[in-house]
Amino acid sequence: MSFQDVDGQITNFEVVDSRNANAILDETLVNTSTNQVFSDLGTESTILNFQTGIYHGLDAVGMRIWELVQLPTAVSEIRRSILLEYDVDEETCDRDLKELLESLMAAGLIEVSHGRPA
Repeated sequence: MSFQDVDGQITNFEVVDSRNANAILDETLVNTSTNQVFSDLGTESTILNFQTGIYHGLDAVGMRIWELVQLPTAVSEIRRSILLEYDVDEETCDRDLKELLESLMAAGLIEVSHGRPA
């Protein structure tokens, strides 16, 4: 999985092993990190990580997922929304969603937990 920053730099992220304690599972709660700022540019968006100074880009589907994680949201709920809103099969949706979330987590743009929202 990779992101292209606003300067055209490609940043690759390693996918997290599913046996890892921070692995993205259906019951995982996902929420945006406080160390970032989001900017909607119309057909795409950018997220700036304050700690690293790196900009990350999202396409339209990525933007929709970003909207869904503004409050702690279970991965299963995010997937359900994407399946209802886009023409994608469940297997592809699940794989691509988890890869994106793992990449966002590796970039420090989201936080994950394995409990119930407060």
